[in-house]
Amino acid sequence: MTNLGDGEPVPSASIDAGDDWQRAGLDPRRARRVLALVSIGFFITALDFTIVNVAFRPIEDDFGPAAASLLPWTLSGYSIAFAAGLLTAGRMADAFGRKRAFLLGNLVFTVASLLCGLAPNAELLVAGRVVQALGGALIVPTATALVLPEYPVERRTHVFGIATAMGSIAAGTGPVVGGVLTTQVGWRWVFLINLPIGLVTAIVGARLLRESRDPHAARRPDLLGALLAVGSVGLLVLAIVEGEHWGWSSAPTALVAMTAGVLGVVFVARCRRVPDPVLDITLFRLRYVSSANAVNVLWSMGFYAMYFTNVGWLQEAWGYSAQQSGFAYAAGPVSATAASLLLAGRLRRFGAVRIVVGATLLVAISNLAFMAVSDERHRYLQLFLPLTLLLGLAIGSVIPILSGAANGYLPANRFAMGSAIYTTGRQVGAALGIAIVSVLQVRDPGIPGLHHSYWYVAGVMVAAATVMATTYRTPTHDQMRAAGATR
Repeated sequence: MTNLGDGEPVPSASIDAGDDWQRAGLDPRRARRVLALVSIGFFITALDFTIVNVAFRPIEDDFGPAAASLLPWTLSGYSIAFAAGLLTAGRMADAFGRKRAFLLGNLVFTVASLLCGLAPNAELLVAGRVVQALGGALIVPTATALVLPEYPVERRTHVFGIATAMGSIAAGTGPVVGGVLTTQVGWRWVFLINLPIGLVTAIVGARLLRESRDPHAARRPDLLGALLAVGSVGLLVLAIVEGEHWGWSSAPTALVAMTAGVLGVVFVARCRRVPDPVLDITLFRLRYVSSANAVNVLWSMGFYAMYFTNVGWLQEAWGYSAQQSGFAYAAGPVSATAASLLLAGRLRRFGAVRIVVGATLLVAISNLAFMAVSDERHRYLQLFLPLTLLLGLAIGSVIPILSGAANGYLPANRFAMGSAIYTTGRQVGAALGIAIVSVLQVRDPGIPGLHHSYWYVAGVMVAAATVMATTYRTPTHDQMRAAGATR
């Protein structure tokens, strides 16, 4: 196993001196091509979280009232399967090859999109969405593991900036594209649009990408550990997603949550015992990994809850349709994209802690501003748009820097695992945050519930900033050397 031991903090001059590309022996033109390719993977998986929402009502109209109780699983089933598959997908990619896993994930995602687009009933549509999610779970960590080794460690934040930009573009265009496709050619094209994208990715990826794997990974991975990982994460997200429907104090919710907890404890114990675990527990001994991942969970609990609340404001208080909400919210992802691209190359100047803490506190303040002015008077241009643009700048500043802080300094044989850990934390945090504000808004419908939600988001963002400021530590000299930052 690669030595990740602690040492003295590396001086900033030692990583700034000289030409980064020459010193690392890397080709910037090839790196940009690889980044462009895997960015497609980041884009389509992020797009699929948002584009389907707009098509939900037409799908329900097509399949009829009998499918109404099953169709919400086109959304929740995707989230659960995606979160459950990440850790196992990351380790399988390490063992059997990241290029192979990326292309397989792309194939699974594309074929599943075809199945969704042709589904004759709700049951097959939900099944297709679950398979789609498993393909996405293979794409995300392997995309990170394929592109990061192409970049010097000093420039890896740029990779996360591009990935964040792709996610922001997908978030902004998903509802718009979904609305246009659903209105003009039918809801099935919300899924079928993935086919040409997947085909191009497969052809270019087969030629461009280099195969790599963890030389220390066993060719027969820990299957029991993989099952425990899938079961514990999947059941945890299931309990969160369905808790409101089942009842938070009901027997089904308690049973599923307790089972998830037991499987999680057994999973961690197994990872401590077996020689080649699904999850390398020793990664959490690194302060920059444990701190950034803890902040990521808190941040996700606030960010996704905020998005849910703002869309609720537009639709409930101002009477916007789903498509109008998508257009109204599109300005935020645009400013987030700009911030991601501008700040990604300036980490060394400002530092991860300053950027994340400052921008996270700005999100908290913005939510308090939303709360102070949210009412039923329509003031989009005067109020909602400026605050959304400001939030976009803050969000686009935090996400790539925080991703880089957690994963950018890991050695190459831990990139897929690190990305899987981070993305799993984001999915769990998102499910928790949305569940919490859903309860707040059900208990106090209308403006009071929105106010409680904004208080919650502001509070959890302050907590995230506090954890980052008090616990994050710059990678040490030994950790930087293991990541290839020093020679």
